[in-house]
Amino acid sequence: MMKSIVIAAVLVSLAACSPKREFEVKLDDGERAKVEIDSDNESGVFKTDDATVQFGENITNAVYPKGSSQYPGSKVIGFTRMQGGAENNQDLVMVNLETTASGSEIIDYYKKTAKDAGLITRNESVTAEGGMVSASSEDNKDQLNVIIMRDSGKTVIMVTGGVPPE
Repeated sequence: MMKSIVIAAVLVSLAACSPKREFEVKLDDGERAKVEIDSDNESGVFKTDDATVQFGENITNAVYPKGSSQYPGSKVIGFTRMQGGAENNQDLVMVNLETTASGSEIIDYYKKTAKDAGLITRNESVTAEGGMVSASSEDNKDQLNVIIMRDSGKTVIMVTGGVPPE
């Protein structure tokens, strides 16, 4: 799947010269993928039968795992949903956010949102370059992982976990 996503990213960059464009590509495994590009809004969608990847600056329909939400003041720069990709018949989601907040502020925020949702923090670390926090329900049916990476004055947040299927 990751190879397919990389191939799609190359195709997307090639199609970026047209303001709005839709096309289908055949992947290495024979599966077909639909690609939609909107270069006016700097966004796009790559969709197969089992995964949807959205990227760009104007993602408004990102779905967050239990115990998380969009970090205040951040912007969504990517959203991936893999049908059936998580345990317990859940879809796996990954939301990528960008902010200027510090790693410790972000870790504190997600520890609080996880606790407020009844999740238990299982692991956490913060460094100058980033950090991570993992939380889950008592029975491990609901899981939340947040990874933080600092680069060039910006902080990228990757929030992953399971959500009910669409």
